[in-house]
This record gives sequence, structure tokens and C-alpha cells, in this order.
Amino acid sequence: MTDPTASVPTPTPAEQTGEQAFPGSRRAALAAYVEVHRDHYTEAALRAAALQAGYTSEEFDAVWPAVGWARPTDGPRAKVDFLPATGTFLGFILVLWLGAALLENVSAMSGAYIGPMAPILWIGMLIAGVIGWLVWRDSRPSVARGLGCAVIAVGLFPIVAIVAVLGFCLVTGATVL
Repeated sequence: MTDPTASVPTPTPAEQTGEQAFPGSRRAALAAYVEVHRDHYTEAALRAAALQAGYTSEEFDAVWPAVGWARPTDGPRAKVDFLPATGTFLGFILVLWLGAALLENVSAMSGAYIGPMAPILWIGMLIAGVIGWLVWRDSRPSVARGLGCAVIAVGLFPIVAIVAVLGFCLVTGATVL
């Protein structure tokens, strides 16, 4: 996959694997070949080299998933760009915290205090972030990376804050109540 014009190394010829003396060694030799070269060459190139060395298509089809690398598409993963991921991360955080502040202010100014809106918005945004990550992780990897990082940061913030407060109380000798 790194250089499509490079020549593919050939596996051990099928007739030299010692199949008669050691049953299964033919497939083992092919599996070892595929395992070593799978990161550098496409499935099609490895298949062609194996067929040229005397292996059958059925043997290759049996070995390919066995090495743990059978994917629906044989190509590189989508690139994650820094700017869209960072923008998504910051946008998620801004919408969460500014949205919570806005809801609290509107609630307080209207005189109809329903309850703490920030935790409700926080939980809703976490759920929306996880769903967004699940939906866009293959089609929009940069957005998904930003959402994933933001969900982790927002989800861990209360835990880190509680540990920090408890640690401060422990160090100063104060009580939490």
C-alpha cells in the first residue's frame, strides 16, 4: 500500500512447503507470508503473488481472514484533519457551556425557574456527541474525532473537579460540608 509500483515478494513456492510430511504447513506458510506483507501490499497484489507461487484461490481466501485483516475495502483509512477536529471540539464545548449559561439566564430572568438546566443540557449534549461520533466516524472522521475528544473532556470534567475539590480538602484539612 505504500508503493503500488514496487514488486511484491513471492511466498514460499507451494510445492516446497512440506505438505506431505507436515499437513497444514502449506496454509501456515501462506498465512505467514500474508501476515508479514499485509501492511505494505494490497490484497490483490498478495493474491496475485500467491497464485503465481502455486497456491490456489481457495487457500488464499481461507488464509486472508485468518490473519485478522479482512476489511470490506482494501485501502488506506480516511485522513483526520487538525482544523476541523479542533473546530468541532471547541464548538461542542462552546455550545455546551454557553448554551447552559443562556438557558439559566433566560430561566432566571423570566421568573419561571424550572430547575437546573445546565445538567440537563450537559447530559443531552453528551448523548448527542456520542451519537454524532457513531454516525460520522466513517464518513467524516475529522468531525467524529473532535466530537469524541469533546465528549471525553466534558464527561471527565465533573470527575476531575470532584477529585480536585476532595484533594484540596484533604490537603488543607477542611471538610466538604
